[in-house]
Amino acid sequence: MATKFKQGSTDAASAAAAAALAAASAAGTSTSTANSLLTPKAFAAAPFDNSNLGLKDASGALLPSKITVGQAEKALQDTKNNGTAIESVKMQIAATLPSVMRDAGVTSLSPSGTLTPKEFTAIHNVLDTGYQNEQTNTLLNFNNIIGKFASGDYNANASSLTTSINAKSLDQPNIEASKATINSIFSDMLGRTATDAEISKYTTQYLKYAAQNPTSTTTGTYNYGYINTPSGTNRLMRQSQNETSTQNNLNEKDYITNQVLGSADYNTFAAANTAYGFLQNLAKQSAGTE
Repeated sequence: MATKFKQGSTDAASAAAAAALAAASAAGTSTSTANSLLTPKAFAAAPFDNSNLGLKDASGALLPSKITVGQAEKALQDTKNNGTAIESVKMQIAATLPSVMRDAGVTSLSPSGTLTPKEFTAIHNVLDTGYQNEQTNTLLNFNNIIGKFASGDYNANASSLTTSINAKSLDQPNIEASKATINSIFSDMLGRTATDAEISKYTTQYLKYAAQNPTSTTTGTYNYGYINTPSGTNRLMRQSQNETSTQNNLNEKDYITNQVLGSADYNTFAAANTAYGFLQNLAKQSAGTE
């Protein structure tokens, strides 16, 4: 079956369809070929199978199992309510149809749960190609369209993609655990428990520090290559990765200990202990015990 893969604007598609219909009418020929250039309006109204994606509307309510392509495309731009489905669709296209991503201008995939305009263009083009290659009364199913691309019913050229790695791990201590940690530090270093104001002060300081200093940061790339599979089909598979991780080894206890060491309270306490020790030694010397 010949592939009719559109990449022009919807206005251009409408103009092409109108021109083809006019030409067919003027020539006195059948309009069946001209009608294959289906309009964007008809495309948006085409039936779409939502049973496997489970797309939701703007309020978060599950859409029916049969919706229109227009409804599906609107939902596939709603990352808040359909983030999981969008990620699944995006990765299916990247793994099976890299040329579609390339033709839409996608050179690297956006982070999980997000969608760029170019990635949406790729999704639109997949649906449109399935629509153009199927009967107009077919209930369009995204997985079926992808499968026909992969099996060779639709044409998809090989390419390669790189997706970035940018992962951070943040320490988010529990307030009760922080209170126990701070009281332990105060008991060891100042000989007393911390006041509520001190607990609030040091907890706030550490939370600010933790937000700016992830416990670990991983950056790099995953590289995908287009390879042949035993079944004779082609798939885009992860072939290598370039990854760098850095660790922040300063934990909450160490951080707060350092803050207390530099505080006026600790300096006063240390000075008092030194003076007390000096006076004790002096008293012992005066009494002749040493």
